Amino acid sequence: MLPGDAQSVPQSDNIVENNCHGDAQSVPQVGSYQPTTPGSKFWIPDAKKKPVEGTEFDSLEQALQFYKEYAREAGFEVRKGGQKNWKKNDNPTVKYFVCSREGLKPPPTNDKSSSGNTQTDNTEVVSKVIKRRKRASQRCGCKAQLRLRKKEINKYYVHTFFEKHNHSLVHENDYKYLRAARKLSFPKQQLVHQLSNANLGPTRAWKVMIQMYGGFENVAVTDVECRNYRRGLDNFIGERDAQMVVEKLLNGQAKRNYAAFGDVVSFDATFRSNSLVHENDYKYLRAARKLSFPKQQLVHQLSNANLGPTRAWKVMVQMYGGFENVGVTDVECRNYRRGLDNFIGERDAQMVVEKLLSRQEYFDDFSVEFKQNKADKTLIGLFWADGQAKRNYAAFGDVVSFDATFRSNSHYDTAIDSQRFIYGKNTHNSNYTTPDLKTHLQVEKEAAQLYTITIFYDVQDEIWSSLYHCCSLSVQESDTCSIFLIRDTQADYRINDSWVEAKYEVKYVPSECLVQCSCLRYECYGLLCRHAFYVLRMNKVFHFPKHYMHSRWSKHAMCHTSVDKTKGFSSSSNSDRVVDEALRHIYTNVEESISHLVGDIEKLHIYRDDQTALMKKAKLEVPTPPKMNTNEVYAKTLGVTEPAVLDILPPTDINNKGHVIRTRRKSKREIAITLGDKPMRKCRACGKLARHDSRNLIEEVTNIPDKLTRKCRVCGKSGHDARNCPFKKKPLEEFVVQYVIKNQKSGSCFIFGS
Repeated sequence: MLPGDAQSVPQSDNIVENNCHGDAQSVPQVGSYQPTTPGSKFWIPDAKKKPVEGTEFDSLEQALQFYKEYAREAGFEVRKGGQKNWKKNDNPTVKYFVCSREGLKPPPTNDKSSSGNTQTDNTEVVSKVIKRRKRASQRCGCKAQLRLRKKEINKYYVHTFFEKHNHSLVHENDYKYLRAARKLSFPKQQLVHQLSNANLGPTRAWKVMIQMYGGFENVAVTDVECRNYRRGLDNFIGERDAQMVVEKLLNGQAKRNYAAFGDVVSFDATFRSNSLVHENDYKYLRAARKLSFPKQQLVHQLSNANLGPTRAWKVMVQMYGGFENVGVTDVECRNYRRGLDNFIGERDAQMVVEKLLSRQEYFDDFSVEFKQNKADKTLIGLFWADGQAKRNYAAFGDVVSFDATFRSNSHYDTAIDSQRFIYGKNTHNSNYTTPDLKTHLQVEKEAAQLYTITIFYDVQDEIWSSLYHCCSLSVQESDTCSIFLIRDTQADYRINDSWVEAKYEVKYVPSECLVQCSCLRYECYGLLCRHAFYVLRMNKVFHFPKHYMHSRWSKHAMCHTSVDKTKGFSSSSNSDRVVDEALRHIYTNVEESISHLVGDIEKLHIYRDDQTALMKKAKLEVPTPPKMNTNEVYAKTLGVTEPAVLDILPPTDINNKGHVIRTRRKSKREIAITLGDKPMRKCRACGKLARHDSRNLIEEVTNIPDKLTRKCRVCGKSGHDARNCPFKKKPLEEFVVQYVIKNQKSGSCFIFGS
């Protein structure tokens, strides 16, 4: 076995440990790192607004909010601690606000066992094994806290402030993964509920929000919060379901319809019979059905979330509060989507290249390369990479290929953003959580600090199984190596109703501390097996062998970078990026305002009136908005400019027989690889495993029952049918001669008509 890093040597019991836990500074450092002389580590936050002893606050809520803002800038979370009440007063005399990683996780306890029923004898007690979900802990005994003391005038002041943390602080890029940052605001809760009315679940609603808010970092929640909110909403309905639906249906419109028509279901049944257009029916006229620019943006964003125009229209109906507030029908959405596809048309490749080239103006570490066919100017190759993609290639060697078209590039951006979000979340969980240990071994502790959480659980199971499921049967020692025969009781298998014991050979070289097992787990997955851990422990190797540690599975595989800083946008330029950025800021400001004012209806109405006044002011300043043709509107939606000259054409498509399906041309090598991946099936005619069946068997098959094969009605042979009969390709005279000879032998006669 060749390890990944041959220059690192694992530690034995008589060797001093040398950097076996990995690089301590590879975790992104926030604040000032201060190692003390006894060996303990402390991190001091580098924040501008720090609590100072003696600072007064009017209430505990104000102090908590101030400490949360400090924690947001410093890179940790805040939790309410204990308090002291003097003579059972309502307001506490002393209040503690601590770091969320304060304390230690209590050990798991068996619910059925009681402390009073203890057994002092040697009676064997067999208890049921309770399977618990593997859950890493954030608690590490951090002592950082803010201690408040009450004054005589019902105010609080900072009595003690301890700012040193015994854990690394969260980087600015990773703060969105903390629980304090994952709050589902009221407008987002409304959106999740409205999308559920359009038959979109919480996870699908979260993907829609990602498109609407412009990325994962702008949503500030994960799909877990959406699912939890939906679960809480269902629990709130609970037994109130029937009462709530009755109260909702007993509205004024339902009562009027029931009094007039006797209909239980409420609907408008007079539109088609009226010859004149009522004031409330103006929305049905074609002049009123105009798809505004924000709605066009919404349809395009929902299409990136794999929602068609009709589904997008249903989503808009729920978001705008009814059909009368949308102002369009599903026909306008479908027409807009069709026009957008027609606008892309042959501009597909040209726009995707220009869009990627424009990113180089705003990102310094962005590179684009493309290749054209010199004959017809078609795009035959496209490659782009940003800083994150380059770091992924340097760490893992992964290169992602994708279709070089504008439509697929938009979906590719969505997919790669999702992949990077999941990677960032898993990396954050690995760096800032501590998994539970099963054994007392030092190798398990070091593996927990080296591997990611997911991979560590796999390695932990192997270490635990090496203690309880492995034993050595024999050892063959020589001058250079030792060969162990390991019995694995958990890997026994059955053959013909008889159990076979699983035995593996493990070769150990003590000079280089190399281990090789016949199960080939390391060669296949890059992770040591339980048999290797057993042999290492038998040879007193108590530290984790770092040269068997692949960088791919390490939590420090990639260096952490700062927040991406783009070049400043010119406020005077009328670029699509500036317009999109301004729209997102407006939406964000309105959402935050609603979140603060939703509890006060009067102030919310005042805010609504102010927004109405701003709208009237905009109409007065720009009474007639600038007219844009259809192509300009489509270009604004896509965030591109319409190419004046098409220098780059999209790749050549092909039309399959029958239903037209646009696919790219595949090479013979790719076709052969695809066919090679398909499993072979057993042919009923020849009885062999092959890539043909009884209908397209080339060779003539004999001695086969009639049930298994069918005969060709042209030549009378089996193995093919009339559609692919080889006699169809022969001249008619040759076929007639063979047919006459065949019928003469059988004694039948026939006459050709002239």
